[in-house]
Amino acid sequence: MPLLDLPFTEGYLYQIRSTVAAHASQAQLSTALIDELVLIASELVINTVRHGGGVGQLSMWADRGHVYLQVADSGPGMPNPGAAGREQPAPGEEHGRGLWVVRTLSAQLTITSGQEGTTVLAALPIRTRL
Repeated sequence: MPLLDLPFTEGYLYQIRSTVAAHASQAQLSTALIDELVLIASELVINTVRHGGGVGQLSMWADRGHVYLQVADSGPGMPNPGAAGREQPAPGEEHGRGLWVVRTLSAQLTITSGQEGTTVLAALPIRTRL
């Protein structure tokens, strides 16, 4: 059962951040994990707005000891999704930092992309409040 399933467009970043935090908190996730989920959601939503056509769907769920955050768009796709975010961008580099941050925070990151759009799925181990 999803913790969150939310369509978004440009201008919804604040709502996305607060909604992810609220739903993760309600699921009794740790404060550190909530902060990471909010940052991941922010970076992925910003990428969708800038590069993925501006419209997307954010989903979050927990299963088998992990919390999953997925963002999907119907934009033009990316040329090499397997390499996206694998290298830390050089200082002053304009692009690539968001996916690098997401990849760094995630235990597992899957990016699928094609002419129909891009879907990014991040998995993080569940840490609950003590």
